[in-house]
Amino acid sequence: MKEAPRLRRSIVHERLAKSLPVYCFKSNIPHPMMPELLALGGVHCLWLDCEHFAATSETLSAQVQAARGADVDAVVRVPNGEYALAARMLDNGANGIMYPQVRDPEDVARLVDRTRFAPLGRRGADFGPAAALYGQVPWEDVRRYQNEQVKVLIQIETPEAVERIDEIAAVPGISLLFIGPGDLSITMGLPMDAAAPHVLDAMRRTAEAAQHHGLHWGMPVLDRSHAVRILSMGGRFLTQGGDTSVLLKAVQQLRAEIAEVSEPYGGLDPG
Repeated sequence: MKEAPRLRRSIVHERLAKSLPVYCFKSNIPHPMMPELLALGGVHCLWLDCEHFAATSETLSAQVQAARGADVDAVVRVPNGEYALAARMLDNGANGIMYPQVRDPEDVARLVDRTRFAPLGRRGADFGPAAALYGQVPWEDVRRYQNEQVKVLIQIETPEAVERIDEIAAVPGISLLFIGPGDLSITMGLPMDAAAPHVLDAMRRTAEAAQHHGLHWGMPVLDRSHAVRILSMGGRFLTQGGDTSVLLKAVQQLRAEIAEVSEPYGGLDPG
């Protein structure tokens, strides 16, 4: 007898439940090939961005489904308040939604409300999308999986959010606090300085709030020593990327090697 279809387990959920580090890579190239490539690179999770990059919902859905096929998780960052897009990504099988630019617990509560099914929220239900294996899984299993395993990530990247971090962390239904050091450093007057005192203070306060409320936290990793700092403070969601900058750096490095040996023959730069 054929075994009944089962929902794919979330790697992020399983690892965080054991307090194990998660390695998530940011993908800015809107193509379904990227999840497969990054899965081969050993990532646990893809971070897909719809805040700064012009991917359509159809392209994002294809990437989410490609990630599922490659057995990696997918977290989609949607603009703050984009309930319909968030729900569509979750229905297509995303393992998490990241909300940027939050400022207070009331804002967070509104966001959670539409990304969780009752009794945790008021997200609308459909019984036949990819996340429900097209209706082949009992609804109660889908509801439980979505409310327990799918992550709601709240970005801490404004001074207001840092000041009210403990209140934000107390909002029911969120899973993870994610520091955005770029915007945080810009809004506080020291652009792109991840070692600035206020960024380090945000890390400390976020770590304390996460521990107090039983949440996880994380942020983009700059280098080895930065990873050590995050992990030692309890952070377990580590991100790097994106694929565009990594590809550019790799091409520049490869070209530099060929340019060096090409000098006796006229070089690669315009003559």
